[in-house]
Parts: sequence; structure tokens; C-alpha cells
Amino acid sequence: MPSPRMTTRAIDSIGALDQPIYTLTKCFCLWKMILLLVVLASPGLGYDTSTALLLSPEGEHVRHSAGSVAWMISRVGYRLARWDSIYFLKLAQRGYVFEQEWAFGYGYTRFLSFLLPGSLKSLQHLAVAGVILSHLCHYLSVLVLYKLSQATFKSDRSNSNALPFLASALHIITPAGAFLSAPNGEAPFSFLNFLGYYTFITGLNDERQGSYCLRDLKLLSAGALFAAATTVRSNGLLSGLLFVYDAVFGLQQIITHGLSWHVLRRLAMGSLGRNMWHIRTFAWQKTRVRGAIVYFQVSTHGFSPVTATPMICALVYSGVRAWARLLPIITAPGVEKTDSNLSYSVSYEARLALPQVVLAVLAVTHYHIQIVNRISSGYPLWYWFLASCLVREKRSSSILPPWITCHAILRVMIIHVSIIK
Repeated sequence: MPSPRMTTRAIDSIGALDQPIYTLTKCFCLWKMILLLVVLASPGLGYDTSTALLLSPEGEHVRHSAGSVAWMISRVGYRLARWDSIYFLKLAQRGYVFEQEWAFGYGYTRFLSFLLPGSLKSLQHLAVAGVILSHLCHYLSVLVLYKLSQATFKSDRSNSNALPFLASALHIITPAGAFLSAPNGEAPFSFLNFLGYYTFITGLNDERQGSYCLRDLKLLSAGALFAAATTVRSNGLLSGLLFVYDAVFGLQQIITHGLSWHVLRRLAMGSLGRNMWHIRTFAWQKTRVRGAIVYFQVSTHGFSPVTATPMICALVYSGVRAWARLLPIITAPGVEKTDSNLSYSVSYEARLALPQVVLAVLAVTHYHIQIVNRISSGYPLWYWFLASCLVREKRSSSILPPWITCHAILRVMIIHVSIIK
């Protein structure tokens, strides 16, 4: 197994960092081709008979001649329409009828329905459209994660190129696996959530440069993007904790340094962004919270913790580590003066740790824990954590516990991808 030093050198030798977007695009296409070949080559009708019952009667994948491009595309949509995809496709076709159907994101189903005219809203056509949309959103989320990583770590010259590239590459082979190719909400959510984080972080960078109007606009835009992400998956609500963090930090500044126009203005913009995010919170509470509290309990976990434990550990450990790095900066103000760029990067990581750690806790206490491998795909901090492990020069300086290796974690990710769909 190559060492972290060899990993970094290998990235440089193939020119990945010279043309990172081009290299990521090639990696994305290759990985998706492998996944689709596995899906198409899988024997049998599959474990979920709902697909055969709902899509086969329409017979659209049968009418095309075997081996043709139309047959292949139709077959991919048929193969990927499993589990929650059946609900999303049916809701996009006919709308919401039963109460439990409101558990599935309104924004995703309405947008999927908007993509096709009424005459083409068969389940098979919707499945193909959903697969295309998921691939597009996943690819865009890879690019947004790369830009988000650059915006967060641009002051760290040693990792300014390698870390964003590796984090984005890890997002390509995320444990969500084929769920980011299927007509599900995971890919659109990761794109919207990453875009919201990117807008938020670049807004904070604009504030450092004195562009307060641009910062205000980006904070409002981030709130709107988080609200849009929440219409796809309800865990988008957790991204609003970034505004809560800023509110607490602003109040602390008022207490220690007194009132100032810039602090009040930032609190006001953060409050407006939080309210845009909170609009969706209110609707979600009316339709979902009671059912979630009644159903998603620890007793429903069953065998799922076996597959979910590695991801839970990665989410919690990387989040707690980010807070541990921030603590010396808070308690020793001199650190911020000597290395202000590094302190800002650490504070950004500490902000993004909030929704990630809360997600991990809720996955154990309220969510059905098995879905954590899917919904974790939309949170960047644990990607950065694994990427930073890969770019370490020496094993003795590793940030992982001694009984864990980064390569072992990557093996678990790939093995999980191979069995998740």
C-alpha cells in the first residue's frame, strides 16, 4: 500500500493538480461507467419488486430493440429505480395524495415533474430524467466542493492544491454509491448544500476584505440555498446552524467589545438568512416532525449499525477535531494575530462541523441509522479530514488514531459502494 507521501507524489506525477477540473471530470466519468456496468450486469429482477410491478406494465424498456442506445438508457433507469426512487417517481407523476408521501422532498419531485411535459410523464421517462439529473447534480457538486475547499484552505499553501483535489475525488467515490446515480434526492441535496456552504464561506472571505455589501448578499443567498436544499432532504435544516453560530459569536463580541455597526449589520443579515431557511423549517414541522419522533427510534436500528458505524465515527471525530483546533485560537488571541489566515480556516471548519456532528447524533437517536451513509455525502468536513490524512508527509504526524489507517477507511468506502445498491 503506498504511503501518504507516495500518494501526493503520484498526484503530481500524473498532472492531476495542473488540470484539476479536467482530471476530476475524467475520474467522475470513469467511476460512473463502472457503477453503471455493475448495475446493468447485476442478475435477476432485484430485491425490490416494486420496480417490476410499477415500471414493467408500461413495457417501454421492452419495446426498444435489445442493445440499442434507447434500450440501454431505458434499462439503466429501470435498474436504478429502487427503494425511495419509486416514491419520488410516482409523486413526480401524479403529485401528493397520501399523508406519508409528504416525507419525500417536495422540491425534488416538483422539479423532476417540471422537467418533462405531461405527455412524457410516464414512470420510465421520469426514471431516465431522474438518473440524468442525479448524474448532473453529482458532477456539479464535485466541482463546487473543489471550489469550496479552495475558498476554505486558500491560506494553506502546502495543501492548497492537493487537499481540494483529493476531497473532491473522495466525493466521487462516496459511500452513497449508486444512490447518487439513482433518481433520489441525495445528489441534488449535496449540490445545493455544497453551493450554500460555498456562498457562505466566500461571503466571510469578502468580509475579511471589507466587501460588506457583497457579504450581506451572499449570506442571504446562502440562506435561500439551504432552504432549497431542505425541500429536497429535511436534514438541510441543520445547515441553518451556521447562522446560529454567527449569532452566538456576534453576541459574544457585543458583550466583550460593545456595540458596533458592523456586528449589528452582520447579525441582521444572518437573521434574514436564517429566516429564509426557517420558512421551510415551519412547513417541515407541520408535516414530518411528529412522524419522525414516533417512528425513528433506536429500537428500529436492527443490524444497520454494523454498516453505519464507520461513517458515524468519521462524522463525529472530524467534527470534534475541528472544534479542538479552534479552542487554542479562542483562548489565546495572540494566535490569531500571528497566523490570522490559518485561524480563519480553522473557524470555517468549526462552523461546518456543527451540522455534521448534529446529523451524526440524530442518525443514532431519531433517523433510521442506515441512511447516514447516503445523507453524509452532502457534508464536506469529513472529506477534508480524510484528504488531509492522505497528504500528510509522515505517518507519525497522522491525525488519525493509531489503530486506524486512512487507506483502511478508503477500502471500507469502496466495499460499501459495491454492496449499497
